Amino acid sequence: MFSLYVIILVLGIKTVVKSSEDACETIAEWRQPAEAYTATDELVGIVQDVGPQVFYTVRCNETQEATPCNGIQQGFESHCETRFNLVMALTYVKSVDKRAVHLTDILRQSNLDRPTKWQMIKVPGQCVCTGLKLVRHAKQKLASQLFLQ
Repeated sequence: MFSLYVIILVLGIKTVVKSSEDACETIAEWRQPAEAYTATDELVGIVQDVGPQVFYTVRCNETQEATPCNGIQQGFESHCETRFNLVMALTYVKSVDKRAVHLTDILRQSNLDRPTKWQMIKVPGQCVCTGLKLVRHAKQKLASQLFLQ
């Protein structure tokens, strides 16, 4: 969370007023995914038919994902980015056997007899402000301002 501190002088007494603003707008929700990626970027199915597997997720608002972060000084490039956490889940291999050409073969592979295993999956865990770098024209402008002082 990005915090702005404003110091106000009131009758010679310093008063600190704290207001806060998120650098990136986030969406937090409980989700019951059907599939996910493992730590090795393999697409797997999440077993949901034995009992629900529900995960708490935090991600960036899609409308703000490519926009600059709130509260960042002008002249800096920044953007909001969703980062992932690893959590344990009961999974099954999502890929279909290449020999299965008929629909009945594919349905047979998708029943409860499929091999399952516990493994770490990636779940959206936080929304961060990243890519903070000074823009070239801003560097020149800041340098000229410093030189004039």
